[in-house]
Amino acid sequence: MAFKEALGLLGIELGEDPDYNRRYIAELAIAYSFGALALYVLLTFASTAMIGSANALVRGTAAAAYILNYYMCHQMPERSLFLFGAPMGLCSRCAAIFVGALFAYPAAFRRDRLPRFMQSWAFVALALLPIAVDGTTQLLGMRESSNLERVATGLLSGFAVVYYLVTAILEKYSTGKPLARKGVLLPSAIPLAFLVFALLAAAVFVGGNYKGADYALAYAKAASPGAAHYAALYIPPHATASVQGDAYIGSFQDPVLHDLYGFRNLSSRSLGVWAGLALSTEPEYVGAYAYLSSASGDYYYIDAWDGTLLARARH
Repeated sequence: MAFKEALGLLGIELGEDPDYNRRYIAELAIAYSFGALALYVLLTFASTAMIGSANALVRGTAAAAYILNYYMCHQMPERSLFLFGAPMGLCSRCAAIFVGALFAYPAAFRRDRLPRFMQSWAFVALALLPIAVDGTTQLLGMRESSNLERVATGLLSGFAVVYYLVTAILEKYSTGKPLARKGVLLPSAIPLAFLVFALLAAAVFVGGNYKGADYALAYAKAASPGAAHYAALYIPPHATASVQGDAYIGSFQDPVLHDLYGFRNLSSRSLGVWAGLALSTEPEYVGAYAYLSSASGDYYYIDAWDGTLLARARH
């Protein structure tokens, strides 16, 4: 009796009907996956504003997200979107895939207002064709894709695949009740709370070691006093290795990217790097350049984890 009362307090609707239980568990899975994906996308976007913070917990949260995305993406800055002066932890294509997947959930809940064709394998195949052509032609060295093309193909493919999967589950396993009810929202929020707790624990650990933009700025000012302009640029963990494999690096007249390409010792630094810049003029952030177009001065590459100087360049 106590067990049933506990289930009732949590809003859990499991009962004696196996068929209903299967449908109910499927709804819980959809609600939880949507919440986890929303948290992941929000954190990935917000990390660009948080990574340079002087607050250890804020900085640690962002750094943990960047490190997590090391296993998700190459993190090349020249193929990423920049927000708040920092590249995202996912390239523009990967970020668009996850955003498209997130939009697919509310669209699936309103599937009765959308063409039935969108629930077919044919729609998924057509949606995957542009990303396959775009990615394959770049991989083969035939052309270089633009961030606009990466975003467009990523959004379409991410949306189509997840829309197909979610609508298939809802069509087959829906209980017929509104998904936004206590019996679904509360039980799915409990594992999400544990996920947030794990993230905070990681943020505390990482933030206690990770350096912020203020550290890189202070280093550059101390090493090159009297410069006209100082800046701190964040380089995501995987970028130190992946940039060195970019066949199109020559098309970017960007000293930071070329340093990453040339300094092989940076490739083993997998937890992020700060570039502390002491420049004679303020740089321009324009066009296709990932960091800056041109600016003369000293470039200091500092390990984001322990603060040691990894390389120095003069441009």
